[in-house]
Amino acid sequence: MSLNEFLPYVSPLMSAVSTAVGAVKTAADIGDKSKIKEAAQALDDRLRELNFAVLQAQEKNVALVEKISALQEAGKAAQDEIRDLQLKKQDLARYELVALSEDVFAYRLKAAEADGEPVHHRCPTCVENGKRGLLQRQKEHGALNLVCPECRFVYLTGKFKAMERPGRAITEDDADNGPHSWMAR
Repeated sequence: MSLNEFLPYVSPLMSAVSTAVGAVKTAADIGDKSKIKEAAQALDDRLRELNFAVLQAQEKNVALVEKISALQEAGKAAQDEIRDLQLKKQDLARYELVALSEDVFAYRLKAAEADGEPVHHRCPTCVENGKRGLLQRQKEHGALNLVCPECRFVYLTGKFKAMERPGRAITEDDADNGPHSWMAR
């Protein structure tokens, strides 16, 4: 609380104290003990009122300081959240939503944004929930799918890889969905 805000509480009491001090001096000049006692009591009363006003002003000051501190903390938290959202937005701008197969989508790192990072896919649900969600390749029964390690969702790619046959090595003809793959036979 500034001095200007504090003065309205204290000024009237200060003038009352000044009046009481004047009364004590007058009573002392007259030498009347009962008047001195009366003036001293009035001075004591005014001092108590002044102390009370000072305490009230201090309490209001403490409350204002606490409000300011809370507002500063809330402002800092809001700035941190804005910064985090801007960083997430920048990161997401590096990706494009692509179809892995019919009606199955994931975010893929744009080749121009790779900057030495391997091109990869991210889970849209996890991205939305603030998680990294890097999809991992999974081969099961010849099907190549992508799995999110965060939420465990399996993304069907519609691609297949030749299954190894006992006693037979995989050749170029067995490559993923090529014209000579086992699926084309």
